[in-house]
Amino acid sequence: MTSGRNDEVLIGRIRADGEANAAAILSEAETYRKQTEARAEVEIAETEALLKAEADREISGARERKKTLAALERRKMLLAAKQRVIDGVYRSALAKLNAMDKAEKLARTDRLLRKYAEEGDEIVLAENGGLGAEEVSSLPVVRERSLSVRSDGKFDGGFVLSGKTCDKDFGNAAVLAAVREETETEIAGKLFGGE
Repeated sequence: MTSGRNDEVLIGRIRADGEANAAAILSEAETYRKQTEARAEVEIAETEALLKAEADREISGARERKKTLAALERRKMLLAAKQRVIDGVYRSALAKLNAMDKAEKLARTDRLLRKYAEEGDEIVLAENGGLGAEEVSSLPVVRERSLSVRSDGKFDGGFVLSGKTCDKDFGNAAVLAAVREETETEIAGKLFGGE
C-alpha cells in the first residue's frame, strides 16, 4: 500500500519537474525552428535570384526541398529537445532517490525486503547508499528470514538481493529504469500532449 503511494508521489514529482523543464526547452526548440525557417527562406530567395533564367518548375522544386529540409530539421530538434526533457525528469527522480534521508532509505529497504526477500538471501548494500550493514541488520525482517548483509556493492544507491536461484536488483538506477519503462510514454504524453 505504501509502495503505491510512494510511486504516486514519485510520479507526481517526475511530472512536476518535467513540466517545469519542458516549457523552457520547448521555447528553445521553437526559437531554433524559427531561425532555421528564416535561414531557409533567405536561401530560397537567393536561389531564386541566381536561377531566374531557370524554369519556374525548378525554382518551385528548390523551394519545396528547402521547406522540407527545414521541417525535417525542426522535427529532429524538437524530438531531441523532448528527449532531453524526459531524460532530465528521470535524472531528477534518481537524484531525489539518492538524496532520501536515512530514515526514508531504511523504511524503503524494509518494505522491499518484506515483499521480496526469501529465506537465506544476501543483501548487498551500495557502498555509497547511505545505509550501513549494521542499520539494515537491525531490521526484524533480516532476523526473521535469516538474511545476511554486506555493504560493498559497486552501484549507486539501494541494494541487490542475492538469492539461491536469482538476484533482484533494487539499486536506485535499476528501480528507476523499471519505472521509466512503465511510465515514459505516459509522462511524455502529459508533458507534450499531442505534439
